[in-house]
Amino acid sequence: MVNFNKIKVMPGIGNYFHPVNDKIVFTDCGDIFNVALFFGEEKIGDKITGVCTLENGTLFCNWDANVFWFDYINAPVLVHQGATFGSSSCSDNEVIIAANGGESYCVYNFSDRLISNKLEKIANVVFCLHFERFVFTNQSNNSVYCNNKDTGALLWHFDVTEPGRYREWCPEGPERAGEVRKFIGVWEGMLLVALSGYTIVALDVETGRLLQVWRDIPGFEPGWMPSAIPKPERMVLDAAGGKLAALWSRYFWEIDLRSGSIQMHDLSAEFGTPRDPVQYLVQGGLNPALLGDKHLIAFAERYHSARDGSDAEMIAFNRQTLQIDWRHTFPMEEGVQFGVNDPVLAGNRLYALDIGGTLHIFEREESQ
Repeated sequence: MVNFNKIKVMPGIGNYFHPVNDKIVFTDCGDIFNVALFFGEEKIGDKITGVCTLENGTLFCNWDANVFWFDYINAPVLVHQGATFGSSSCSDNEVIIAANGGESYCVYNFSDRLISNKLEKIANVVFCLHFERFVFTNQSNNSVYCNNKDTGALLWHFDVTEPGRYREWCPEGPERAGEVRKFIGVWEGMLLVALSGYTIVALDVETGRLLQVWRDIPGFEPGWMPSAIPKPERMVLDAAGGKLAALWSRYFWEIDLRSGSIQMHDLSAEFGTPRDPVQYLVQGGLNPALLGDKHLIAFAERYHSARDGSDAEMIAFNRQTLQIDWRHTFPMEEGVQFGVNDPVLAGNRLYALDIGGTLHIFEREESQ
């Protein structure tokens, strides 16, 4: 079993936070052009437009396109000029910053220095992911680009227009071109990309060759959309288990990356049924967090009757037993709602940011 106890709430958090040991780096709730970066209670920067936090420091960019490095001890140091955060990708020893609307990216290596590299044929970066010598970005949402991290040379390009093509309102709505919705991760030489059109693709990281497409789920017919993956961008990668997993509405599904099979489970018995006075719905706007090899941490709304409304919950869903092992219910009078910010697991603590700018912090009590 797993159990978390609520230990603290922090109001006034903006659209970014990151726990670092016993501290939290966050932006405040001001306008994006006037937010401030804090470490504990100490303000260290103004007009922050992009942040990337690691255990040994934080890299942040301000509205003047200056990039600063803060090592949590010394004052922020200017390390680069002329780079805005279109997107960033962090690893243990380096940070990739993709310039938004430009044609360059920056690599900050902690053992070396910030290096500016030229990217061939790239602009309007929304998603960025780096893996070994590869930097993956998207362009105008409809393409995946792969560049060499060290030289900036374009290695390959994959157009998602056709594999991700969909109808906006199924089945009669207008047809839309495919778009990149999320880089899920890299697993055994495959870049896993969530697309529009209820689609996930696997691309060879070396060549960009299309290896696998996942879309249709046998026997899944919710009635208002095709029998396909409903929210592919909600998938999280269980690299050790070789699976993608997600919760959405009353459904749990997994993709076995080794066999390619998709399994969908209807959780109506666990979440409630239309005839029950209480019903559960795992929200579609919040990606779950992976806890070990068993649990997904997710946000759910707990519906009562139309008269009584609903309240919010954080849940730990057991992927093996298909049951909820832990839940924390927020009273209806608190009016808690969770938006696009994902729950974060760091050490023994769980962090969940609601759309009102309050950070809810839980501490893990026991696990097995």
